[in-house]
Amino acid sequence: MQAGPFPCEMLDLLVVDDIESSRLVLGRALEQLGHRVRLAADGESALQLIQRDPPDVVFLDLLMPGMDGFEVTRRIRAIERQDRWMPVIVCSSMQGDEHFGQALQHGADDYLVRPVNPKLLVAKLSHMAWLLHLQQELRATAQRQRDIHDHISDPVLTLDAQGRVLDANLAACQRFSLGSPAGLVACRSEDVMGAPLARLVEGGEMVLRDARGEQFPAEVRSSTWQEGGGTRYTMVLRDLSEQRALTRAKDEFMAAVSHELRTPLTAIHGAVSLLEAGRGGELAPKARQLVDMASRNARRLSRLIDDVFDLTQLEGERMAVRCEAQEVGPLLQEALSANQGVVVGQGLSLVGQWRESDLAAQVSIDADRLGQVLANLISNAAKYSPPQGQIRLGLEVGPQRVRLSVSDQGPGIPPEFRARLFEKFSRAEPTANKTKQGLGLGLYIARLLVERMGGTLSLGTPKHGCEMWVDLPPVGQGLRQPLWLVDADPERAARTARMLGADWRVQLAAQPARLDRSSGLPQAVLVDPQGQDAADALFEQLRVLAPGVPVLVFSDAVDERYAHSEGLAFLPREGSTAGDLELALRRLHRHETIWQDL
Repeated sequence: MQAGPFPCEMLDLLVVDDIESSRLVLGRALEQLGHRVRLAADGESALQLIQRDPPDVVFLDLLMPGMDGFEVTRRIRAIERQDRWMPVIVCSSMQGDEHFGQALQHGADDYLVRPVNPKLLVAKLSHMAWLLHLQQELRATAQRQRDIHDHISDPVLTLDAQGRVLDANLAACQRFSLGSPAGLVACRSEDVMGAPLARLVEGGEMVLRDARGEQFPAEVRSSTWQEGGGTRYTMVLRDLSEQRALTRAKDEFMAAVSHELRTPLTAIHGAVSLLEAGRGGELAPKARQLVDMASRNARRLSRLIDDVFDLTQLEGERMAVRCEAQEVGPLLQEALSANQGVVVGQGLSLVGQWRESDLAAQVSIDADRLGQVLANLISNAAKYSPPQGQIRLGLEVGPQRVRLSVSDQGPGIPPEFRARLFEKFSRAEPTANKTKQGLGLGLYIARLLVERMGGTLSLGTPKHGCEMWVDLPPVGQGLRQPLWLVDADPERAARTARMLGADWRVQLAAQPARLDRSSGLPQAVLVDPQGQDAADALFEQLRVLAPGVPVLVFSDAVDERYAHSEGLAFLPREGSTAGDLELALRRLHRHETIWQDL
């Protein structure tokens, strides 16, 4: 609150009065207070001066011939800039408050009674100066915020609860309306960027549409706030096109480097193996030590190259995982046989623990990739096992899962590291094994492979040592049929896959073209398109790739009417549970909803 008279700096004042003596008296009084004063004898002249050079404050006589003060006030408010308030103080020698009340209704801000009280004049000017100062500060703050807003390189939009655009920064205007703010305000998000409000609020990665109708991948971050009793949503949109291109370039480069390194490394490893076998003659003890060291490091380098190559293939969705129903027994026996020599060579033992009756259980997996996972887990267990330690390869068969386990007698996983154990480039080096080095890719690659086969890789809870669990859904439980899950948002797709549980063998892909169709068509397709425009293209691709396959649209980006018009079953994502999704898929499978030839 203002504690005293505001220090009134020089103001630009306009005095409008048809009586010259009154006009001059008030003008001289204002000049003596240190202000710049302009004079006008009628309303028309005053309006022209205001339009040409707006004053800070207008002193306006009410009773003028022709255009009176009431009409002048109304016209001032009509031509006044929205971002600049111009105070109007009306003056009159008439007694009574009625005409002053009428003037205030027409837009005046204050009034003075003639003859003017000098102290009251000073007080009112000080008050107006204070209000104008506040206006200037607010205008400067608003402009500063707008400049900051417009200098954010990512599009930023604010929407109301109906999905209409209320505000947008310069980047959003350039991206979604070719630079025109008028092309965005009050428009719905579906029309502006091809995505409904519910999908934008959910956030994450999605496909949007710009003003030219071109689609682009984007990451959306949303915040919710309240204004005047209404809900507002502010969205920050980051274009991922360049990031995706860089990622593809990186993956292609790493794949090319891995490929180019393999050829000379194979030759080196082959030559060292020949030396170890004595093909170059008998080796002296010191020479054999050098050859053994070269052989170990060649194998280690080969594993690192394999890891890098597998990583680029998996993350780029270029690795084919072909799952077939197989008995688990031969897979375990092969894992024991393939890894026995490596384990024994390190002074350890590898044993299998299971019931013979469980070996007949069937799982749908890619045998080569599962062998790779088990080899990685056994190698990891050997790395941290004590001398003469034992590694156990186990099997447990339950009604909902087949669990393969690899356990060791090592120091275990530090508690603070367990949460990030299966992340990329994560390494926890126990104190007793400081010399054990690696890229931290093995468990991450193993997790990706297991998930591609519809299973999970997790850390067990043994009393001693470390135990890894590979849980795979058994064949023959529930529907247990292959299912394609198409969703461009990887986080949302992962949530959907977890909702499906073990009843379906899920193959994930961002686009239908990336699905592996070598093992035949799925029993069902589950899709979540990025809005109606993206849905049209997506459904067209699936009609070609999966003719006759029942499809369930599990999404908030399109509505039920649209899905049914395309001949598809529909389940809204919002509010649906895993049970709802399972029931919808069972109904879909039983009733054989198919594509309609529209």
